[in-house]
Amino acid sequence: MPRAKLFCIFSSMVLYLCSLALPAANKFLGFECLVAGWFGLAAGVGFGWLANPLLYASWVLIAIGKNVASLLVCLVSVVLILSTLAAPSMVASTSGEVTQITRFGPGFWFWVASALVALLCAAHAQLRSQSRSMSGVA
Repeated sequence: MPRAKLFCIFSSMVLYLCSLALPAANKFLGFECLVAGWFGLAAGVGFGWLANPLLYASWVLIAIGKNVASLLVCLVSVVLILSTLAAPSMVASTSGEVTQITRFGPGFWFWVASALVALLCAAHAQLRSQSRSMSGVA
């Protein structure tokens, strides 16, 4: 795997790991939001959590060179993450308790940055692949 691609994936992963350790929404750490977030799907309070498995999949797709698929998966992941900004509430614990979102913390923005870096990486890989195919280089 080229160094640039490896650096790009690694950067996205580091940003994601930072997002887990920082306050993401209200007083909750990103890790707490990750653990409790899937309960939000059952409660119908938002689909932003689905961006997480898509982001993981995008890293794998970028790594194995599935450029178009990685680009599409990253794009959907970014859209889902940004849809969280419009969500009025979230599931705050594994008990399923719903709470109003009053603020987004740095963990949320690190999550956004992680997905945007992955999206840029996927776009770069796709553009590079297209330019190679146009120039006849395999």
